[in-house]
Amino acid sequence: MEQKKNVKNLVDEKATRQDGSQKNSLPPLSRKFGFTLAEVLITLGVIGIVAAMTIPTLVSNYQEKATIAKVKKFYSDMSHACKLAVVENGPINEWGLTAHEPIDDENSKYMASDKTYESIDKFINIISQYLKSTYVPIRGLRTEDGGQLEGGLFLNDGLTLNSVYIVPYNCTTPNDKRCVDIYIKTDRADDEIAGKNYFCFQINADGSVEAHGFNRDFFDKYCKSGSNRYVCTGWLLKYENMDYLKCPEELDWNGKHKCSD
Repeated sequence: MEQKKNVKNLVDEKATRQDGSQKNSLPPLSRKFGFTLAEVLITLGVIGIVAAMTIPTLVSNYQEKATIAKVKKFYSDMSHACKLAVVENGPINEWGLTAHEPIDDENSKYMASDKTYESIDKFINIISQYLKSTYVPIRGLRTEDGGQLEGGLFLNDGLTLNSVYIVPYNCTTPNDKRCVDIYIKTDRADDEIAGKNYFCFQINADGSVEAHGFNRDFFDKYCKSGSNRYVCTGWLLKYENMDYLKCPEELDWNGKHKCSD
């Protein structure tokens, strides 16, 4: 009898705990919280505004770093290729290259003489043996708007050497400077913007390669002023940034090398 009474008491106690009628009863279930549609929309709007403010800067910074990496790699690869070419073919002043001869007649479908393009072919065919690349002959065919159809030395990393300017009158001995100017494009964009996706190097008789503008005087006169940003190639290689496009007035070759934060 006593055992049945104890069982009944346990059942009664459990029942009273479930309806919360005694102070020792179990706590009620926790309340569940959620967001209203308005709160969700406001949050998404804030995220969108922040993204619109930050993503263009992130993309621009990424593109700048990619461009710098390509130019640096080209400089290294071309320096190595030219040195090997000179070892096996002699100094560039002995390659029999002829000077650039432009055609001024706007009615001509070509922009330079046949002799010029033959000389360009000769130079690139020698150099390309030491580079991983594909050469589409540069023929200077005029487009309808007076521009030049693209040909060039296409490198495996997407960079193109698409313009060559030969100056053999500067290049008569193995010690002479600037036998050839070469122009490279770092992307497939339609526009060629000096200092942004278009850069210039000179190749000397001994096979050494130099970036245009590798000193303070040229930087101040041409790159910093914006009059000829091909000359910014030297700054890009030396300081590994393109801040001359953002704050040229703040920069100094021997002083400040980056824009203010």
